[in-house]
Formats: sequence, structure tokens, C-alpha cells
Amino acid sequence: MATKERYDFRQSPFFRLSSRKRAAELLAFDLADVDSLVGEGSYHVFVNDKGRTIQHPQGALSVVHKKIATLLARLAAPSYVRSVKGESYISNTGAHCGRVPLIKTDISKFYPSTKFSAVYDLFHRRFECSPDVAYLLATLSCFKGKHLPTGSYLSGSLAFFSHEEMFQQIHDLAVSHGCQMTCYVDDIVISGERATKALLYQVRGVVRKHGLSTKDDKSKTFSAHKPKIVTGVVLSADGLRLPNSRHKMIHETRKALRLRMPDAERTPLLASLRGRLQEAKQIETWNADHSPALKTGSQ
Repeated sequence: MATKERYDFRQSPFFRLSSRKRAAELLAFDLADVDSLVGEGSYHVFVNDKGRTIQHPQGALSVVHKKIATLLARLAAPSYVRSVKGESYISNTGAHCGRVPLIKTDISKFYPSTKFSAVYDLFHRRFECSPDVAYLLATLSCFKGKHLPTGSYLSGSLAFFSHEEMFQQIHDLAVSHGCQMTCYVDDIVISGERATKALLYQVRGVVRKHGLSTKDDKSKTFSAHKPKIVTGVVLSADGLRLPNSRHKMIHETRKALRLRMPDAERTPLLASLRGRLQEAKQIETWNADHSPALKTGSQ
């Protein structure tokens, strides 16, 4: 994400962009190269260890995606969005501390479900680009002219802003019930005394109304005093903690590193351990910084 001060849509370089040539200059590519930019070989497509198909832009298209992502990152997002610079999945979980009920749901296949037409509409209607420029930007941004790629820098911002009306309706619904709502990419979390199954049903209905779907197994309710897993972090009455599965991974990685092995095998294990220990440290720091609120049970 960019470090510059954020601005609204009207201050974006994309706003009312009406020249394809100017769009190409803004993103530093030759307009004559568009077909090759998005043609064969522009994406590395693979299945990750979780069984998800990843479309990762490569070569010149990757550079263009980074530029688009940088410009989008400068847009001001609502305060309930936690997948922005200065926030994290940890602060997303921490926002719901307190002995109150909680509901959560997850948008199914968020990036593949954000179609070319939604991205085109964002550039054409929200940014007020001319139709040909909006078409060009959507073509550059979408995988084979179909949907947002699952492995691109720009997909998070484009997916949110393409569906901001939906997220805002969910936020307003939560507030009308005296609750608070946050979202971290495709995870929606709502907490408060009236965070009930009935409210969860309404939230899922809003998502359906906008042509998306939620996952049954990720749509859950939690009672006030029950530990809750939110964006991979355990939320309890005493604060945040790592799930037991993550503690087990740390233990097993340390155990593996005691064995003799080639550097080619040791290096990724060390990197993995450092990352997991850093995650644990961030949770400890969050708890220390928010200890007064935790003691009073406030949010």
C-alpha cells in the first residue's frame, strides 16, 4: 500500500480520465502493446497448497498491476476496512474485543466473483472514465477479460471498491442493530449484543442481493463468552492469542531445525519460523497495547 496521504475518488489520477493515451502514460506502458500485455504468458497459473487456482500476473503486466494497485491504495477507504496500510488481520480481530456475541461470514470466491463488468462499472461510473478508458483499465486488470485475478496486487482494492455499496449496506445494517462491523478482504465480522443468527441471515441476504454468495461453513455465530476465531486469530475475553495449530507448527518447525539437513531445506524452514514468531510477537504487542481495554471488557 502507498504511504502518501489518502484522497477521495475525485483526486485520483483515474478520475474522469478520457484518453487511452493518457492512461497508458499514467501506467507507463505502450498503448500498442495492450494485446501482448494481456495475451498468452501474461499470467502464471498454478494450484497452491490449499487447492486454490492462482492467477499471478508476470512480466510487463505485473508492473502495470503494481502501478494500478499503488494508485488505488491512495484512495481513502471507510474506517471499517482493515485490509489497508496501518491495519492488519490482527487489528481486525482486536476490533471486536469484549464480552459480546459475534457473527462472521466469508464471501465465496471473492476475486473470481468480481467480474469484468463490475470492474468496468467501477472505472466508468465511480471514476467517471470514458467508456473506452474504462474498458482498457478493466481489460488490463482482469484475468482473460473475465474476472479479477486471484494472485494480483490490485485485486483486493478493486474487489472492495467494485462492491463498496454492498459493504456499506452491511455496515449500515450492523450499526442499525447497535453493532460494529469490520471487513478484512472477504471476511465480514460483526459484534455486539444483537449480533444474532437473524442478523447473520440478513447480512448473507445483502450479499446475495449483490450477486455474490457466502460460505456456509464460514458463516458462524458465537456467544459472548465463547472463544472466537476471527481472521485466523483466537479472540477471547482475555485478549488475542494464536490458535493451538499455529503453536504446534512453531514447535514442529523448531524440532525439524534441530536435524541435520542441506541449506536448501533449512533456509525456507528458518523463514517460516521467523514469520510465525513475528506473528506471535504482533499478537503479544497488541495485547500489551490494549490491556486497559481488555481489563474493563470494553471494545
